[in-house]
Amino acid sequence: MTYLYIWRFQPFHLGHMDAIQQCLDAGAQHIIIGIGSPDLIDSSNPWTLQQRIDMLQAALDEYHIPTKTVTIEPIPDFDTDQEWYDFIIDELPAFDVVVSGNERVQDIFDSCPHTILDPELESDIDTHATQIRAWLTHKEYKKAQESLPSSVRKYIQTHGRDNE
Repeated sequence: MTYLYIWRFQPFHLGHMDAIQQCLDAGAQHIIIGIGSPDLIDSSNPWTLQQRIDMLQAALDEYHIPTKTVTIEPIPDFDTDQEWYDFIIDELPAFDVVVSGNERVQDIFDSCPHTILDPELESDIDTHATQIRAWLTHKEYKKAQESLPSSVRKYIQTHGRDNE
């Protein structure tokens, strides 16, 4: 089965890795990772598409997830949910399961023939990207590092953020 996991990954954190692992544990043979808002750069989206891809690939390597298991696809923003959905159906490889904890994404795919997996995050670690970005902005690195794979921490320390 092929799973589609859509998120912005601003930044890629342990909650994202947990969701990917849940896909694999549920029987995913392939995971399409859809990176949302690929062209948007602002305080809520400080990393470019390429930076997010680099962080994601570093984390997949760190957790020994074979590259053949994953395809990374940018998913642009559209004016309407229908245009966004049509792009995903028409332009991405076929998939069986949509993975998202985002209510809006779940609603968009709810009336479609795809199964929806809402990942259960079992960690006591804060994996809210808004909070992680705030910690990084305020240079509270100790707090942020608990929520990030070590490879992502190293990437951010080395490369920073696009809007800095």
